[in-house]
Amino acid sequence: MAEVLKSREGWKYAALETTLQGRPHEFEYELGGFVFDLALLDIRVLVEFDGPYHEGVDQRQVDQDKDRAAEAAGFVVVRRMVQPATVIGPNTIRNL
Repeated sequence: MAEVLKSREGWKYAALETTLQGRPHEFEYELGGFVFDLALLDIRVLVEFDGPYHEGVDQRQVDQDKDRAAEAAGFVVVRRMVQPATVIGPNTIRNL
């Protein structure tokens, strides 16, 4: 699943790729049956770029399950609100 997402969603991470050069990271990182938008492997942080659909009750439950799986594996999850179908800019991960 992560490989499919990498090929389908890669365009929106293009601006971040330059910012992350030289830093161990992976987009569409698979962990515990879930796929996280970005893993900053050097600091064990998983970043989720959430659009408006994450405000629904069902999606919030999925997000909580993802967060618990990540925390159980020793990661911290950081969520950033973004607009759907847009390139995600470097400001979304400043100070991480």
